[in-house]
Amino acid sequence: MSAWKTVRLGEVCEKITDGTHHSPANGPIGDFMYVTAKNIKPWGLDLNDISYIDAKTHREIYSRCDVRRNDVLYIKDGATTGRVALNTLDKEFSLLSSVGVLRPGPSLRPKYLLYALQVPAVLDRMLGDMAGVAITRLTIKKLKDSEIPLAPIELQDGIVAETEKQSSRHAEAV
Repeated sequence: MSAWKTVRLGEVCEKITDGTHHSPANGPIGDFMYVTAKNIKPWGLDLNDISYIDAKTHREIYSRCDVRRNDVLYIKDGATTGRVALNTLDKEFSLLSSVGVLRPGPSLRPKYLLYALQVPAVLDRMLGDMAGVAITRLTIKKLKDSEIPLAPIELQDGIVAETEKQSSRHAEAV
């Protein structure tokens, strides 16, 4: 285990940002999906209750927060802070600021990052850094400074495979 390191997310992610800090007009129809914390569920990205925004608003948001496939979506504000999902979509969408985007760099597999952020000790440390009174939140700076255990890349693949095997067994048993 000596090859493991503890690293800050800002050191191993190519991008850490969040969505728009103003709430644009949105509704059941529009040009682009508008993802908020309500769409990040324990099982992943849930588009059943999705809202939409117009193309002009999307372009403004997307110019700063260009979510890509395999980015990790992290709820950073409110009651469900710490919930994560892997973006499996191959299309553009916009985010509200309650959702952060973590784009893994070359030393970090996306699914490994997803699972590492769910480790109780990591989650407890991150939630301990929250600020705010009415709505607690993790700032982008705190996300960048948050630490995770980093395994060598080959071991990350094995950890992901074993985690998914155990999850599959659990789901079958249930």
